[in-house]
Amino acid sequence: MAVFTSEHSLGPTYASGPCSLHGRIEDFGCHECGARRTAICGILDDEQIVEMGRMMTQKWIEPGQFVVLEGDPGDHAYTVTEGVIKVFKSLVDGRVQITGFLLPGDFLGMPSRGQFMYSAEAISRARLCVFPRRPLLDLFDRSPGLEKRLLEIVNDELTLAQDHMLLLGRRTADERVACFLLEFAERFSRAGWSVDPLTLPVGRGDIADYLGLSLETVSRSFSRLKKKGILSLPNKRQVVILEAERLNELGGRS
Repeated sequence: MAVFTSEHSLGPTYASGPCSLHGRIEDFGCHECGARRTAICGILDDEQIVEMGRMMTQKWIEPGQFVVLEGDPGDHAYTVTEGVIKVFKSLVDGRVQITGFLLPGDFLGMPSRGQFMYSAEAISRARLCVFPRRPLLDLFDRSPGLEKRLLEIVNDELTLAQDHMLLLGRRTADERVACFLLEFAERFSRAGWSVDPLTLPVGRGDIADYLGLSLETVSRSFSRLKKKGILSLPNKRQVVILEAERLNELGGRS
């Protein structure tokens, strides 16, 4: 089993303390945040944003740095505002199974068992808003809209987890790659980002760990989809979907 020491994790020491600014939404930069459209805080009014901002700290983390490790106490919650985070479980033989990717606007935290059951690591340089658990729970109690939004996020995560189980158990390699591309195209579209071309925020190795395939198999699948005229691949991170209907059919979305 892969073992990571707590010194690699942000853990409870990640936050440097509550923000000392008062009163204005401009003080916290939330009005300029590109992730607010899809983030959990997007449903809050300015007064509630200020309240949330007073408990919040922000932090940049570098690629390879852990946000949380499996088993860490759930003392903090996080919103990704820039960059990409991968969420994964460590297997007994040292391999990892990536269970999801967090993009700007995605929420991480509030584990029901009081500790994190997975690890989360930055793939690219990333910025996070960090919230202490107890004050955030108090805000949930006073803000029914925020609590409803959290429930929607949990339901979305459950749906993605169920889709991922089906993806790993019942689909061919080409079908898995098609589903992966469609998933990111949908997420990018919801966030208002360009999908033409679709610029993948993760490399082929992480895609392989997410799809339960080898790196070589993922590369061959991309090549086959290109050869069939379904995709164009300007480079390893950019994908141009040439035949959306065929990709949807392959991914079971038709």
